[in-house]
Amino acid sequence: QGKLSTGAANGVGGYFNDPSCPFAPTLSTTPTACTTGATLNPNVKLLTGATAFNISRPLYLYFRHADIASTIPFEPGSSLNWVRTMFYNPCSGAGHTTGCVTIGGTQYGPGGQPYFAQAGAQSAISASGITPAYAYAAAGP
Repeated sequence: QGKLSTGAANGVGGYFNDPSCPFAPTLSTTPTACTTGATLNPNVKLLTGATAFNISRPLYLYFRHADIASTIPFEPGSSLNWVRTMFYNPCSGAGHTTGCVTIGGTQYGPGGQPYFAQAGAQSAISASGITPAYAYAAAGP
């Protein structure tokens, strides 16, 4: 009877066909009810557990140089914008060259390491099952 248990071939709100129901031979043909007709064989199944989605790939975050130079603070009482607070805080740019700090051989602007470079964020990422690999690198002005 399909995912909706009604025998209807419509899976979700008229946008997606139910993969366990018969499929239409052409795009202009309406699918038949879930009780007759050609069906996918084997049926599409929902995977769960560790094998459901197991892919390893890096995630790169890109932002505009203007976002690094923005003067709009991310947090009340801070002088750092969202990029400098969360991802990338170089010792460069207007108002960001005095008070720079060096941590682990890397020089950061005032305010120190961005959130994702800190041990606490790395632990939180690791606890979620993802291997953290923060790299403080830039390719731009």
